Amino acid sequence: MDVTSFKQLIEDGQDALTNLRNLTLNDGPPAMTTTVDMLRTYTASLERKLLELLQEKERDAAVCKASAECTFAKNNAGRVLVAIFDHVMSAKVEALKTWWETGSIQTRSGPGHWRLDPRTLRDKRGYNLLHVTVDRNLAKESAKVAQIELLVNTMGFDVNSTDLVESPPFDYIVRR
Repeated sequence: MDVTSFKQLIEDGQDALTNLRNLTLNDGPPAMTTTVDMLRTYTASLERKLLELLQEKERDAAVCKASAECTFAKNNAGRVLVAIFDHVMSAKVEALKTWWETGSIQTRSGPGHWRLDPRTLRDKRGYNLLHVTVDRNLAKESAKVAQIELLVNTMGFDVNSTDLVESPPFDYIVRR
């Protein structure tokens, strides 16, 4: 979703809210609505629902944008992102910790330096680093536990963050 369509969605939502506020008893939502207070309650519930839908769309757009940025990154940014996801897939906890502390990471073509918020990174499936860690089968489960501890306790990942299909990371453990 591009910025223009997202702005249009917000404008449409604001127009809908304005229309809801201007409703009168003659506009007739449910037939049982006969008092102004009931109509205001009905309008308030519609406003809340619309706000929830707009917030959900905003969250989805943010996940898709982050996923696209990581998927289509070029040059140094692409090398660093690939290296970060490679280290997560291989459970190279020390390399990730070093990158977190210094901003420098070993890429396939030498050292790369790029400081960014790892919680915003998404792969093409919409997985963040915690999803990737949990979804990966490792011979040493202790490495997975150490990496989860690093991501959650040190880097501040939210264990309830969701991917593109609204699944939190630890749902993948339950499904296996």
